[in-house]
Amino acid sequence: MSSSIHKDAIKAATMVNPTHFLEASGFKVRKEGRHYSVRDSLQKEVYRLTKKEDGRFLFCDKTGTVGGDNIKLVMTVSGVSFTDAVKTLVKADISFPSAAIHSNSLADQPTEQRQPPRVPPASSHDQLVGREYLSSRGISESTIAYAESCNMVRYCNGGVLFCGYSKEGTIENVTKRATNPNDPVQKRDFKGSDKSFPAVLNGISQKVWIVEGGTDALALRDIALRQGDAPPTIIVSGGANAVSFLQRPHIKEILSQAEKVTIAHENEKNLETQARTDAAHHKQGELIKKLTNAKVVHWKPHDYMGKDIAEANQYMQIKGETPFSQRLQRAQRLQALKVQTGYDR
Repeated sequence: MSSSIHKDAIKAATMVNPTHFLEASGFKVRKEGRHYSVRDSLQKEVYRLTKKEDGRFLFCDKTGTVGGDNIKLVMTVSGVSFTDAVKTLVKADISFPSAAIHSNSLADQPTEQRQPPRVPPASSHDQLVGREYLSSRGISESTIAYAESCNMVRYCNGGVLFCGYSKEGTIENVTKRATNPNDPVQKRDFKGSDKSFPAVLNGISQKVWIVEGGTDALALRDIALRQGDAPPTIIVSGGANAVSFLQRPHIKEILSQAEKVTIAHENEKNLETQARTDAAHHKQGELIKKLTNAKVVHWKPHDYMGKDIAEANQYMQIKGETPFSQRLQRAQRLQALKVQTGYDR
């Protein structure tokens, strides 16, 4: 926790209604009496919010293992630092002056020593179920095997794990994607996870993609391979609002080597949420431009292809794609025609 955050800003942050933040992060929030039900894209309740009599908002997940105040909620969802979480919430509170966020006169706030997440060994059954789940999402056996060899994908009872590591190779961030569609919590972070350590799927250094989810990363690799392209290096940010990962030295190193960085957007359910998430992605892009000389571009699947890269990958497989060889032959024929006719535009 930073000494530069004013105590009044911290108090204000705990009392800001986090609905807009959650919707911008892809959740649907529904008020139910004194409580708010926070649901994922599958309409499964992930968190429950409660406004206390003193004005604070508190949350917990379905299992009761993760919970806390607004600040902890933003840190959990976006993987940002305590300071950035307070800033995110306070900026949404127009009654609190932004100039009053910082104060160098405050003493350091006590911090709790974080213990890195522990990943239990997976059984052969866990691996089988996890691989079947990824296959059902349209991921090829070769990409699954590659992700496993990189230790980016691991397994546990009831889930596929997407893992982020420090530069030294220690596991620092684990996100579990449930393999059972009836699991009340489809996505959760392991206790002790620091989301500023994103999962990374290695590829060529010249091209880097920033995607929101682990399955998106696997799908993107498959798309590149089917199109005859060398797969890019893929960073799993965890969400549109995530920016803390950009300060990690090994991520800066990846970005500094890139010639082109592509930020993948997702299709949201309504225009208001779409505008907020797009704005958050463009903020990521502006921060990335400060870290690299690479060209920074934004990409989003066509609406008819689905919500994200993972769904777009499945759409491509169902509808079929023009093979790379055919695209190459067509381009060569077109170029030959231009040479013969002298027509080039």
